[in-house]
Amino acid sequence: MVYARSRRRTQAIANELSRRGIPATFYHAGLSASDRAMRQEAWLKGRIRVMVATNAFGMGIDKPDVRTVIHLDLPDTLEAYFQEAGRGGRDGEKAYAVALVAPGDGKELVKQVEQQYPELDFVRRVYQCLANYFRLAIGAGEGSSYDFDLNDFQSTFGLATTDTYYALKILESEGFIQMSESYHNPSKLHFTVNSRELYEFQVRNERFDGFTKLLLRMYGGALFTEYLIISESAIAKAFLVPEAEVRTLLYRLEELNVIEYDPQKTKPQLTFITARYDAAGLPLSVRAIAARRDRDLSKVQAMIAYVGNTTRCRTQLLLEYFDESTDYECGICDTCVARKKARQTAGSMTQEKQRIVDALASGPITIQQLVARLAPKNENAFLLLVRELVSEEVMAYDALGNLYLR
Repeated sequence: MVYARSRRRTQAIANELSRRGIPATFYHAGLSASDRAMRQEAWLKGRIRVMVATNAFGMGIDKPDVRTVIHLDLPDTLEAYFQEAGRGGRDGEKAYAVALVAPGDGKELVKQVEQQYPELDFVRRVYQCLANYFRLAIGAGEGSSYDFDLNDFQSTFGLATTDTYYALKILESEGFIQMSESYHNPSKLHFTVNSRELYEFQVRNERFDGFTKLLLRMYGGALFTEYLIISESAIAKAFLVPEAEVRTLLYRLEELNVIEYDPQKTKPQLTFITARYDAAGLPLSVRAIAARRDRDLSKVQAMIAYVGNTTRCRTQLLLEYFDESTDYECGICDTCVARKKARQTAGSMTQEKQRIVDALASGPITIQQLVARLAPKNENAFLLLVRELVSEEVMAYDALGNLYLR
């Protein structure tokens, strides 16, 4: 199993593995339910060797003979890493958990957490924009619900997409607003034809040519490989037609087997749980929000410390994180193996030094004669040992250049 953070990356990695002769497929929440089931079944039955997936894959799946779990991107928490890595070797046989880490990965994790907690002044600004958007006076609106078009809201007030999303989540967690289920399940779309087939369709159906080109300009070539979230209202603005006409065109393209269109079931609703406050005095739980942010950052820092560790047994680190303590060392993680190799190397170096000393016990010889007599496997490493023994004053060179014991 290979875990990657982005949907696009899962596909790129699976395609590259397949190109190199390793049967692989990809899995993420953007695929249709039937496609996900088919890929999962192929992997479980062994018809596909490698599954490249986002963390949407794995819950409730028990494949006992997974030999390797690789993380291309670090999870946010050790809990997630422990759960995902633990899917390897459930049959009790030897398995490997590998995290591939680049120098900037830790900073990227921290950045992702910090994005989830925009400045509280921005949260208040979003709240004020909501009041303006729905024309709510201070003290009004308690319990009232409104159709909510997030794209239109953001463009109306020039709000950054990511910051606005997390500001709304904070307002929701603080109990000021509530978003309907359909807000979390927006419309999705993907092409069921490839790029060549689409071109042929456009040539035969001129009335759809401009519309399909617009979809590709707005959402890119990923439409050919996965479901992407779309906004009918944004498409309508770009195509200069009513939103109802966009929906009609999308339904017609689906009937023609060009796309699969999963429309939002109902209009997203935003409900004001409380009467509207003056945004400047919005009673946000400043300490609680800061505490959640600090908690999430501490989890990320624990993940960073875990992968950055080069000395301690990883089992000990994991147990400590989960409030257990032990002197037991697993002996099989990378740090345990490295220490074992270092001890073995130190032992073999000591033995090699003793061979050199023994060879000189019978009298001075040249370095060339010493090498010929002992025939070391690695001559460069052997000469370094001779240098060390000279610097340690165990032996020295005489006036004729012969080595002798001091």
